[in-house]
Amino acid sequence: NLKIPFIINNEIVRGLDYYNHTVFEFISTDPEIGSQSTILAGGRYDGLVEQMGGGNIPAIGFAAGIERLMLVSKLRCKEAEKYVVISDDDKKALEIATKLRKKGLIAEIPLGSNFKKKLEKANKLNAAYTIFDFTEGLQIKDMKTGEQQGFSL
Repeated sequence: NLKIPFIINNEIVRGLDYYNHTVFEFISTDPEIGSQSTILAGGRYDGLVEQMGGGNIPAIGFAAGIERLMLVSKLRCKEAEKYVVISDDDKKALEIATKLRKKGLIAEIPLGSNFKKKLEKANKLNAAYTIFDFTEGLQIKDMKTGEQQGFSL
C-alpha cells in the first residue's frame, strides 16, 4: 500500500544461521551516511523459539543501529514543520502522509475511533499544520493562526 521501493536480492546473507525464508535490510541512499548505509536489518526465524525450548512460534525480528537512526533522523528532519493527517479512512490518511514524506516533510497520522479523538491526538502532537480529508476534499489548517483552506496534493 505504501509503494515503498525495494529490490529482491536472492544472495543477501544475514550473519545469524537461525533465519529462514526472508531476510531484509533497510539501506539509506543519503551520501552523508557513507559506506555504513544499512540502517536496520533482520528476518524470519520460525524455529528459533522452539530451538530454545519454547513452543513452535513463527517470528520475525530486526536490529537497528541507534547512531545510524539518529543520523538519518537529523538529515531528514532539519527544522521541518510537522503535518498531521486526519481522515476517516486510514488507508487514505496513509496515502496522504506518504506523499508528504516523499517531499521530505514530517507527517503523523493519529489513530482513533472517531474524528474528535483523532483531533485531540493531533493537538497533542504540536503540529504546524493539520490536513483534514473530508468527503468534499482536502483542507489544511495552520495551527498557529487557525486559518483553514482547501487545497490539492
